[in-house]
Amino acid sequence: MFYDTIKSMYLGASLMDILFWTYGKGANEFLLLWMNIHWFLYHFFSVPQMLSSLFSPLKRLKDSRGRSFDPQKAMESFILNAVMRITGFLVRLTLLITAVFAQIGVVFAGGVFFALFLLWPFAAAMSFYYGFLFILT
Repeated sequence: MFYDTIKSMYLGASLMDILFWTYGKGANEFLLLWMNIHWFLYHFFSVPQMLSSLFSPLKRLKDSRGRSFDPQKAMESFILNAVMRITGFLVRLTLLITAVFAQIGVVFAGGVFFALFLLWPFAAAMSFYYGFLFILT
C-alpha cells in the first residue's frame, strides 16, 4: 500500500514535470529553434547582398569597349552589358522570391508544429483514456 502511494506520487511529479517543461522551457526552446531557422534562411539566401546588388551584372561579367571609339564595338558592349544586367536581375529576383516563399513556408509550418507541440500532452492523455475505454469494452 505504501509503495503504491509513493509510486503514484512519483508518477504525478513526473507528469507535472512534463507539463512544466512543455509549457515553459520546451516552448521557449521551440521558439528559439524557429528563430534560428529564420536566421539561417535569411543568411542562406544572402538577402542583404542580393538586394544591394540587384541590378549588377551576373557574376560581374561585363564588356569594355577599349580606348578607341568604334560604334559597332560600343553597341556590342552596350547590348552585352544590358543582357548581363538583366540576367543578373532575373537570377537575383528569383532567389529573393524563393527566399520569401521559404520564409513563409517556415512561418506556417512552424505555427502548425508549435500548435501540435503545445497540444501533445492532451493528445497523449486522450489516447490513454480512449485506449483504456477500448480495452474495457
